[in-house]
Amino acid sequence: TVWLVRKALIALSVMDDETSYFGLVEDHQFRFGVWKGETFFALSNFVADFDVEVYSESGSVSGYMFNVTYNNGKVLGSTYVSSQDSEERSKWTTSLRKGLGFAGLRCNANNTQLGSYLMKKLEISYRNGDIKKKKMVAVVGRQNGTDEIWVMNRQIHLDNKGVQVDPSESPYTWNDELDDMAPELTAVRKNKSSVRALIKAVHKSYGANTPAVLLTIGAEIICFHYDILNDKAYSVPASILTGAVSIGKSTASRIALACAGAQKSFITSATDSKIKSVTSKSTLGIALDDPKDAQDIAEKVMHHFDKGKSCSQTRTCIPRCTFMASVNSEFLKKFSELHPKFVL
Repeated sequence: TVWLVRKALIALSVMDDETSYFGLVEDHQFRFGVWKGETFFALSNFVADFDVEVYSESGSVSGYMFNVTYNNGKVLGSTYVSSQDSEERSKWTTSLRKGLGFAGLRCNANNTQLGSYLMKKLEISYRNGDIKKKKMVAVVGRQNGTDEIWVMNRQIHLDNKGVQVDPSESPYTWNDELDDMAPELTAVRKNKSSVRALIKAVHKSYGANTPAVLLTIGAEIICFHYDILNDKAYSVPASILTGAVSIGKSTASRIALACAGAQKSFITSATDSKIKSVTSKSTLGIALDDPKDAQDIAEKVMHHFDKGKSCSQTRTCIPRCTFMASVNSEFLKKFSELHPKFVL
């Protein structure tokens, strides 16, 4: 009976104005609920405040960052919810739970009540100047646009001079879908001693082959500028490390990737889907390790790097970086026979 009465009160309140979905209660927070007379019925056990309006690479609003607080005042954190998921109560709550890693959030509103609540909260945030505008990170590494911001992971944002920017001050907000490609960096060093230490370590391990490893690192740096090279030269080099078995080609590739923290871009199984997934998520380059079939890998790589024409509508498969490959001498010979115009 009590449950039916409460439902009736909520149903009646829907016919009132939109402010019936808010309660300015003891702690002066706008809680999500309905007033009936002097009684407030909470529809959720938390408060979600708009923090950031997030724009996609195309310039449209993709979603919002919410600061979430328990009704008792305990701060749970900040997380992103897409615009689409914000239209349905179950998806909205699920996204908050997933983003915060906490399953204890409850929301008993219907979709109409949720829509009214969020619209009113957004209006209040705009009026008070509490909401910021940011772009969603599109790829790991250099973002598109004139600001030339590099976003390596959730914590590491860099300006065009390599100076680290506090994520809260960055014009970009992290995209959770890129977690599987994010470099494992905790800091960025710019002093010359780091370069000297790297060269000494390489020389100690490689001896006379040190120049080849340093050239491999240079090839990785070229990978960073895929878009620029493609725009200016209409082609992008793919560096091939070749030589006898067990001379350190794969290790050299790993060292080069590690300079950018991009160890996750070292691929030992070069399937078509894997190449597409990695190259569309990062500008840091990838390394293909010892591909077995020259015909197969040539077709896959060249098909994919033809500007991703087959997937251009979704942009999910358009490459944003070039690649290196470590191969044995026999592989390179076979590749040269199959595609001589692609080998310099």
